This record gives sequence, C-alpha cells and structure tokens, in this order.
Amino acid sequence: MQRGAGQGLRRFSLAGWLLLSAAACAAGRVSDDAACGGIEVCDLEDNDCDGAIDEQLLACEFADSDQDALPDLWEVRGVDLDGDGELELDLAAMGADPLRRDLFIEVDHMQQDSDDAHSDALSNAALERVQQAFAAAPVENPDGSRGINLHIDNGPESLMDPQSGRRWGELSEASVLPHADATDYESHAALRREYMGPGRRGVFRYAVAGHGLGSLPIEGCSGILVNANGLAAKDQMIVTFSVQSGPLVELGGYTPGARDEGQQASLFMHELGHTLGLAHGGSDDINRKPNYLSVMNYSFTYRGLWRDGRWGVLDYSRFDSTLDETALSETDGLEALEQAGAEGYGTVFYCGDTDLSCMPEATGLSDARVEITDLGAPVDWNCDGRIAPGPVAAEVNLGVAAERFESGDDWRRLDFSAAARIGAWAGEFADE
Repeated sequence: MQRGAGQGLRRFSLAGWLLLSAAACAAGRVSDDAACGGIEVCDLEDNDCDGAIDEQLLACEFADSDQDALPDLWEVRGVDLDGDGELELDLAAMGADPLRRDLFIEVDHMQQDSDDAHSDALSNAALERVQQAFAAAPVENPDGSRGINLHIDNGPESLMDPQSGRRWGELSEASVLPHADATDYESHAALRREYMGPGRRGVFRYAVAGHGLGSLPIEGCSGILVNANGLAAKDQMIVTFSVQSGPLVELGGYTPGARDEGQQASLFMHELGHTLGLAHGGSDDINRKPNYLSVMNYSFTYRGLWRDGRWGVLDYSRFDSTLDETALSETDGLEALEQAGAEGYGTVFYCGDTDLSCMPEATGLSDARVEITDLGAPVDWNCDGRIAPGPVAAEVNLGVAAERFESGDDWRRLDFSAAARIGAWAGEFADE
C-alpha cells in the first residue's frame, strides 16, 4: 500500500498536530531536565534534553518509536479523526506507551434472548492469561522493558492496562450482539460496521465471541467438513465455543468437553496469532510440526504447551530448529531443540503411515498422538517399538509427504499492522 502524506493527513488530522508542534517550537518550550527520559519521541517535548523539541518534527507523522504500528502522536496525544480538536480516541488514557509495544482488541459477544438464554462471552480470567503471556514475551522495547501490552476490551470489568492493572470501566465500548447460530467473515464485517465505534477503526482488532461457525471445509481435503472454534485474518477474529447444535455452550471441535478457562485462553491466543501474521507452522502452514512449540500448532491449540511438568503454557515459538522426516535420530530425539533453548519443554508427534489429517481429531488423531515430556530422551519416531542406532524415516505430523520442518522465533516477526489494517496508513476503513 502506498503511503501518501495526503491520505494520512486527511484521515487522521495529523496536520493539526504538526501545526501545534510548530507553535510549541516557536515558543521555545523545553522539558525540565528531571522529566527527560533520554529518548526522542514525537510528543512535542524535549525528551533527550538537547534543547530542541522534536528535531525530526517533519517526520513526526511517520514516527513509531516502538514499532507497534501506532504512531507516537496517537499514543501520546490521541486520535482526532475529523480535525475538530476533539479526540475520538485517547490511547494514553487506555495505557498506550510510545516506547512499549501496544495491541488493542475489542471483543463483542453474542447473547441469546430467550427462555434458554445463554451468553457466549469469553472469561476475563482466560483473557488475562493471554495478556500475561504477551507481557512476558521476549520482545525488547525502546524504554528497555520486555513484553507487549495487550489491551483487551471485553467489557467494563476486563483488564485494560496490564501495566497498571486498571479496568476498562467507562472507557469500554464492548457490545452485546444479537444471537446467531453461525458467524462468518461477511457477518463479522457487518457487526463491526454497526457495533464498533469509528474512532477505534485502524487501531483495534475486532473479535466476535459467537455461538458457532457452522461446518467448514478442511483445506486440501475435498468434501470433508468439520466443526471449528475460530477464524481469523487481518484484523478480524471470530471465536466460538458452541460448535454443537442446540443451546449447549461447550468447547467442541477437536477436544470435546467443558468450556474450560485454559482452552478459551489457548484458542484466543491462537486466533490472535493469525491477525499477527502467524500461520499454523509459524512462517508456513505445515501443521503439527513436533519442533514448533507454539499455540499456533494444532497439537497445542486447545491445551497449551508442556513446560516444567505441566500442560497449559501459553506461548508462540521462541526457538530456531530444523527437523527432517527423512533423517530422524531416534537416539538423540529432539536434543537439538532442547539445546536451542527449549529446556523443560515437551512436544507431540504422531504414529502411523495412514494420513489422518483429513479426519476429525476425535476419530483418529488422538489415537495416533504420542507425547514427549523430555526433549533430550530417545524417541521411537517410526513407532516400531525399538530405538534405532541410525537415522530413520517416518511420517510424524500426519502430512501427505516427507517434509523438512523449520521453526523460528515468532515473537520477533509479529505483524502489528494486521496486514496494513492497523496504523496511520490503514487508509479508509474497509470491511473486506
């Protein structure tokens, strides 16, 4: 997308900020030494105490010090869509920081209005688990901190600012949506047009917690339909825990059972990952790679990762490793992954020459699943009951052919712009 200055000025009225900053420069206003942080930020102050206000003033409309797709001016001064001097969005009041990465999500939920009414709202406790995972992310910020501030508006009682612990309260714009049996991208876009405030477009990802998605085709599996719990692309997210017919609200799909807090958290983080540019294999769409330790991997989407003796850890991949199905070492197992930093982690692989990838999980995948809780231990990759001294070939992710599996650091390549839907250059808001 071409970044034209005229487009940015028209949509977000940054020209007003430039005029204001020019006036400040003319007045010779300089911050007190005690307030200087040593890092230049486009907030109309002399942050680095060199006696000049925003030396790179003409570049301020482009400046994004923490590279989270939100310009410094937005995070400090707010967003004025129409240039009338009134802010449509005060990001600083929501905890935004130009020197620490921020992600904003609005979650609207469906609620049935009948005698057997139920709510499809997500648990705030589950969403806070995801916020904690992002706060602990191995991401360096300009202010020297690590982690990402994830601001999820799931209603007034939800956690707005993970740093201060403040709740959304009156700043919440989360809505209760009319009930529908199935939601898709088209109906999601219609809901966003009606229920999401225009000031949030281009800043917030929009998630719908709905009743169901209906039956969906499995990619590459002709004529096979499955129930699913989520869809996500660009800045759109749909999460549902009611894949079964009728009024029951249960987490179905690959792991039937109760509507569990941990499962909600894992699935939400999985779908959020898609809006951040992650595929089911991280940089590719090869699923169930044993060396890809991420909730994006279907092997961990519903229960989280194994680490330090327990399941349920929420994370994207942190480790660079390679695994070749044509030359697997049974004596070494996944020792190379452990040496890459994954000490204490476990993983999953699958036994059998039959391709079960086009079958619902409950009818085949769970029977083929093998859990590894010690990456340094020997692994019977070909499931013949013995540990071979030399390399073996085996199909370990239920794919259709032998593959070379690459895994990398997801956190360092997240797309905060949601494929150019978020940020100063999102242009006129589109629903497709």
